[in-house]
Order: sequence, then structure tokens, then C-alpha cells
Amino acid sequence: MNLEAELNEILMKAVNAITTAVRQDVVRHVTEALANGVWKAPVAAVAQPKKAEAAGAAALVRSLRTKPRDRKGEIQKAARRLSEEKISTLLKAIRTKPGLRSEELQAAAKTLTKDEVRGGLFVLRERKAVTTRGDRRLTCYHAA
Repeated sequence: MNLEAELNEILMKAVNAITTAVRQDVVRHVTEALANGVWKAPVAAVAQPKKAEAAGAAALVRSLRTKPRDRKGEIQKAARRLSEEKISTLLKAIRTKPGLRSEELQAAAKTLTKDEVRGGLFVLRERKAVTTRGDRRLTCYHAA
């Protein structure tokens, strides 16, 4: 065996050993966090560290989530922080170009961010200032 082949073999062993050590350390930290009450998860998820090692740390974190994100609540919070000026800017954009989707409205109202457009559309729907056509991502907005 030549020197290059030996070095490659040593390097591959080192990479495998480091990867295994890192995975075990992540599982240990997550298990400790669960035991200390940082995350609230079923105990059954902690009792299977070998399965978590095989699937990786990302799969373990995904499996420990107890409930999905409340997207509507996040939009409502963003809407509360919105000024009337920004809401009127969005309504002007809808009146100028009816039938646009939220992404297109964001481009039309260049001063608004994605979250501001979402929050503004939420407010305008609640006030019944706009009507919608379509579903989910294909929703088009028209002035009422």
C-alpha cells in the first residue's frame, strides 16, 4: 500500500469517528435538555436514542415538537403592529391593480415587507375592505 492510500484510509476513519462522536454528543445534549424540562415532549421520544442517532439530530428535533406553529397568530400579531398609513398604501395598491396575489402586491407596494403585506391583508379582510377570489396561494385581492 502506498502512502496516499494509507493517509486516505486514516482520514476516513477519523471522519467516521468524529461524525459518530458529534452525533452522540448532540443526542446527549438533547436528552439532558428534555430531562431538565427545557423541551416538553413525550418520554418515549427520549427512550430511543439509537433510533435518533440513526435518523440524525434534525429528525430528533422534529419528532420532539409538540404542536405545529400558529401561523394565523403570527399574522395577527404582525397586523397589530401595522400603521394605518401602511394599510392604506396596501389598499391603494389593490385599487390600482385589482386581481393581484400577495407576492405581486408586495412588489407593487415596494415599501412594504412580506410580513407587512400579510398583516395588512389580514386587517383588510377583517374590515371587509377587500374581497378575495381563489384559494391559498392563488388568492387574488380586489377592492370591495
